Amino acid sequence: MLDFLDMRTLLVNTLLICLLFGMLVIAYAIKHKNFKGIVDIGLGHLLIAMGSFLLSLRDYAPDYLSILLANLIFLYGLIRTHRGFAALKGITLQREKYFEMAMLATAAISCVYYTYANANVNMRIIVFSTLFSAELALIARTLLLTSTSHVVHVASRMLGASYILFSMFFLVRAATTLNEIPLANFLTAGSMHSSALLVIQLSILCSTFGVVWIATTFLEHDLRDQATHDPLTQVYNRRALNDIVSNEHSRSMRSEHPLSVIMVDIDQFKKLNDQHGHLAGDIVLKDFANVLCRNTRGHDTVARFGGEEFIVLLPDTDLEQVKLVAEKLRTEIANHESYLVDDQIISVTASFGITSSQAEDEPWQSILERADQALYAAKREGRNCVVTKRPSVISHPQDAKVSTQANV
Repeated sequence: MLDFLDMRTLLVNTLLICLLFGMLVIAYAIKHKNFKGIVDIGLGHLLIAMGSFLLSLRDYAPDYLSILLANLIFLYGLIRTHRGFAALKGITLQREKYFEMAMLATAAISCVYYTYANANVNMRIIVFSTLFSAELALIARTLLLTSTSHVVHVASRMLGASYILFSMFFLVRAATTLNEIPLANFLTAGSMHSSALLVIQLSILCSTFGVVWIATTFLEHDLRDQATHDPLTQVYNRRALNDIVSNEHSRSMRSEHPLSVIMVDIDQFKKLNDQHGHLAGDIVLKDFANVLCRNTRGHDTVARFGGEEFIVLLPDTDLEQVKLVAEKLRTEIANHESYLVDDQIISVTASFGITSSQAEDEPWQSILERADQALYAAKREGRNCVVTKRPSVISHPQDAKVSTQANV
């Protein structure tokens, strides 16, 4: 039983907890401005604090403040929290917003009716408990959804599970109040209603620590991305490539399956930079990397090796297969058009050197050097072509040069 704590004391405690943690969340949001939604969550906490304050004024303030406005602000605080979590996870709310507007309208109409037209404390509790339960369920659903960021973290799941429990509590509260004797005053209600305020306090604590946990996970993910991905093209960088090669090369030797490599270089990239500027060069590099990624398999690796040079690593792919892949890439790149900021359209071509590991004990550096030699052979052949270099000697001319077009 919770009768030793009266309702007004619990409301003041809720006010202080919401105020403190709301300010902490907003301070965290100010320090980490790249996160969306955290400010809304903090404002949601502050709105619940304001609602708790107005509810605590029951018997000292007019009903439109201590009943109508207090409960509406309380509900809107939960709605603002929901929208904050959605923004933090990168989820766009559409139908939910209309549903929440309908909830606010229902709350306002019901509160006015059961306060002025047909005063009934029990019905007010039932209506708002049901609405709170629905809003908490919406928050839980948003937390449990997979976000566009592709970062699924245990904090989001745990917080979502907690909100399901909070939602169920308010649903039980509404059902219990249906059979409860008529209440004369909310402040003299029993333990179930005192527990509702404790549940709100617990939800504030959970959401605050959950926000920090989720945001920290995103920060860790971003740091890993920065360490392993090229900031311009968003493909793997050379450091990450070394780690991937170590695993793939070892697996290739163990399984005795070929590991093929494509080394590709944009033709006359320096001339492009000189004519159109480095911004145009950056646009071309990003488009170039996208073409490579779109036309390779999910388990292949695309990495920026340096400057305008890229590596494509293809596990379990022999030379005949990699020839087809490289030729497809060459065609796609030659046909692709990049749109510059000044509305100019530019297209580039690329030279390809390909090879494959055949010997079980051949070191990676040897494979890489062979791919590099094939690339330079493609440059000598006139660019915009694919040249193959086998483990021992260069392939016959009719095999080596898959296709050649005019110089760019």
